[in-house]
Amino acid sequence: MFSVYRLSLRSDKKVSGFKRLSFIKAEVPLSKLLKEGIHPAYSFGSYKYLKDKLTETINQEKFIPPELKQLDYTKEFSSYVNDYTENDKLKLFLEEIKAVIYFIDSDIRFPDLLEIAKEQLKKDWGHYKVKEILKACYSDFNDLRTFVKSKAPEVKMVGYESIDNMHLEKILKIEDFSAFEKILILHGFETINFRYADYLKSITTPEGYLSLKPGIAEFQLKYPFSGDKSITYNCRLTGDIVRCYPELDEFSERKRQTAKEFSKLYAVNSEKYCPAVQLSKIEELQEQKIAYIYFGNLSYTEVAEESMTKSQASLKKESVRFYKIDKFLLESAPNKKLQEILKHFGDKISGRKEEIVERYTGVAIKEYNKALSELDKCFADKKFIKVSLYSHDEGGQEFEVLKENPIKNLLLTMYFIKHLRGNIVFDIGYENDTYSAKDLAKALIDRKVSLDGGFVGGE
Repeated sequence: MFSVYRLSLRSDKKVSGFKRLSFIKAEVPLSKLLKEGIHPAYSFGSYKYLKDKLTETINQEKFIPPELKQLDYTKEFSSYVNDYTENDKLKLFLEEIKAVIYFIDSDIRFPDLLEIAKEQLKKDWGHYKVKEILKACYSDFNDLRTFVKSKAPEVKMVGYESIDNMHLEKILKIEDFSAFEKILILHGFETINFRYADYLKSITTPEGYLSLKPGIAEFQLKYPFSGDKSITYNCRLTGDIVRCYPELDEFSERKRQTAKEFSKLYAVNSEKYCPAVQLSKIEELQEQKIAYIYFGNLSYTEVAEESMTKSQASLKKESVRFYKIDKFLLESAPNKKLQEILKHFGDKISGRKEEIVERYTGVAIKEYNKALSELDKCFADKKFIKVSLYSHDEGGQEFEVLKENPIKNLLLTMYFIKHLRGNIVFDIGYENDTYSAKDLAKALIDRKVSLDGGFVGGE
């Protein structure tokens, strides 16, 4: 089970018709959390994205009462809870909203708001409350004294200290401050920042659980739950199946055995390293503390929604042969280098830099489509696992394909990205449709997308 927050709106204890945010911690199973997009109470590294999304939502125009906005009673909400705050950041954030926002079902006109404020002040019309209002209305002592003596000529006032020797609540009435309506409103409520109550529906499930997306597809799994043989999987949920992609580091030999063991025990497919596992089984492993589930990369940005699950393996080169795809020309390359490519393929070489880059991109797209059949034939029965390479890693074999093509590395990079599952397994049986060939070529040449690392043969 996972700790989550359940939100609701409760009537304010003092002001009838106004509501405050209320929340409690609850527990839900992993399957419910994932399929309903319920935010886990504890999710490492995701607070900033959550805070930004919640803040953005509460400041949306549709949740701001227009009548009150004109009166400046819908100020932009901004949280003081940051990534360096200790303890439960989300709880502190929700407490901030509870403290500074009133939620209302419908807009309120100024005269009605003023009357509500007056009713609240009558309940608490004491000396110190009147003193606060009085000093807010008159910053100059002489003006303040003149006002008070106009209501009670017999009082003596020689300084601010004289005020505390009076019973202001008996001398002054609410009606005496009728010229200071905004000050009465300011002191009549604990806060003067309003939002429509519909805000809550936009950030919760029908049952009230905090949720900012229709589902959570990605999470991390540590198996076994503890110990030096543990391996981390980056997981992606599709339907009721979880695809698990391992992270293999410098202890890859030991962890490869752990990965094979995990696949053998729980996979519903034949993958030895990147198993597909039933969600119910993952949930069972978590409940029995055989595996540990956490959310290290949970994000609510649109870019993150489109990103692939990232997994990696580090290369231990003395124990395994690897392949690599070398660099290719980018848009920042000297014109002369790009023109040589264009000349090789019989394309026009003159023009401005952006025109040359555009023609280079066009050549890449054309050559990629021509090379597809050769690439498919070469890699038809092969799978590779993507591994990390470091600056001291040397060697690495080239793929024996497209040898005579001067943009071979660009074409191979496009092909591998198109068939890279979970950012770790190359398999031409899988095709990533995030980019068309045209968009991918442009993104690679413009350095908006890259493919790093090397590849080892999958078993």
